[in-house]
Amino acid sequence: MADFDATWQTTFQQLGPTSAALLRLTAFLAPDSIPVEMFEKGAGVIDEAAALFCEETGRQPAPCPVREALAELAASSLITLQDEERFAVHPMAQEALRSHIPADRLRAWIEQALRIVNASAAGDTGDLRTWPLWDLLRPHISRIVVQADEAGIAEPTGKLMNDLGLLLKAKGLYDDAEPLLRRALDINEQAFGTEHHSVAIRLNNLALLLQATDRPAEAEPLIRRALDIAEKALGTEHPKVAIALNNLAQLLQATGRLAEAEPLMRRALEIWERSLPPGHPWTEGARENLKALLEQKDTPGA
Repeated sequence: MADFDATWQTTFQQLGPTSAALLRLTAFLAPDSIPVEMFEKGAGVIDEAAALFCEETGRQPAPCPVREALAELAASSLITLQDEERFAVHPMAQEALRSHIPADRLRAWIEQALRIVNASAAGDTGDLRTWPLWDLLRPHISRIVVQADEAGIAEPTGKLMNDLGLLLKAKGLYDDAEPLLRRALDINEQAFGTEHHSVAIRLNNLALLLQATDRPAEAEPLIRRALDIAEKALGTEHPKVAIALNNLAQLLQATGRLAEAEPLMRRALEIWERSLPPGHPWTEGARENLKALLEQKDTPGA
């Protein structure tokens, strides 16, 4: 490792600031299949990282485009271009990169890497059309959120944990999703307080996973708490309040408590009818849910 480190350090010192900053950011990602597009979307962050690098080393800024920086890194054998859109970094190089960051600047570099990943993490994780992107980002999100959490960086760490948890839940990987959703909830509570409306969203997400894994008794108090927070933070007629109402109604319906579920479901439908455009999927879905509940009530033995 010592010989590798000495050789690597000599090569690294010959890089331009943008190339050096880009390479250092990769130290916090998974080593394989790093998307070029992720860095192109985060070009502004790379410029900031290059400025940070110059401040640290006393060098003069010399901005260059992302693909030029990648070409320099590939020519120096510091990365491997897997194809036109992906590249890899040797894990030993990542270790060497991290070990040479001054301790008082480590958090700043983790924050920059976190911003790079977050800039690409967009789209509904429940939509199968977004899964190719999320699957590409998944190992990098998994790596950076652990480091960011250890550094005490609340956001967008909690947001990325929540996104990844929802992706894994949508894929049926409940055991992997649950700790992420729980930690995202903890982060939001610590960062924003237990009554913040974002906490209600995290509670709902975790409750839906618990319900999907046949734990309604654990899910119910979370949804009720989410509803209480949302009503206090947003007002009783807000469309997001209706989400909690609908979730609670469906849980009660699933556990056979139809008389309790019906007024909640009707209230959710009324809120969405007043606040959303005609024909909105949430409204139409609520109508179908209410219809199914009423049919279930009319069924003998229900």
